[in-house]
Amino acid sequence: MIIFIKILEKIFLPPGIFFILLGASFLYVKKIKLTRIFIGITLILLYFLSIAPGAHLLNRILEAPYDQEKNIQKPQEHDMIVVLASGASSKERSFQELSGVSVKRLWRGIELYHTFDKKIPILYTGDAGKLFNEDIQEPALAKRYAERAGVFGDDFLTDTDSGTTHESTLNVKKILNSRFPNTSDSRVYLVTSARHMERSVQDFRRNGMSVIPVPADFITSRTFDSNVFSFLPDSEQFNSSMGALHELIGNLGYRFYSKAL
Repeated sequence: MIIFIKILEKIFLPPGIFFILLGASFLYVKKIKLTRIFIGITLILLYFLSIAPGAHLLNRILEAPYDQEKNIQKPQEHDMIVVLASGASSKERSFQELSGVSVKRLWRGIELYHTFDKKIPILYTGDAGKLFNEDIQEPALAKRYAERAGVFGDDFLTDTDSGTTHESTLNVKKILNSRFPNTSDSRVYLVTSARHMERSVQDFRRNGMSVIPVPADFITSRTFDSNVFSFLPDSEQFNSSMGALHELIGNLGYRFYSKAL
């Protein structure tokens, strides 16, 4: 009975219901060849993006290069852990929360900080409020999280002037130069989501910084295990595919942008 209910949910909740409507339209417009082709392509694409194998493939393309068990190099005196922000709740409630992605990135940075025996600081960069909601103060909230995890004072720095990854790149470079003047061997332990890592690493390196990738927030596993539900359209898989497409298109756009400079 539970399996039957889950199948009905997959069929009649988005995106499953879209397949029913598009499929009915495909059968109805028999005499309009171009329309049938368009609907057919839409059905195939929507299906691919909405099932687990499609979402896994798109995300795996982004995450696989950073899904390696490597010993992270020990830090030098002028190194810094940089955590890229990813959003927080607004001040409409009596309490604020970092987004799930932000928590995963921040926690990975804090783990690294303790692994290095608190020898190098954490810099949390980015503020969603700068772009969308000025009531959000994500870096200050992240600092409170960090303090409760044993990171205090100057060991946790914040950048509140960045609203995008590129702005974070430029501001991190300024902060590094200010904190470690006349030093050319500073390295950044860059912590961000695995599927966001490629674009971030390239941006930091293009601006002259030495980067050690520290991926967090993995979407995929190294192997894909399927079941009967893997091939049914699912909104969660569709959202995952959209996130991957956003990064893939961003990577492509960044390559053209870099060549144009």
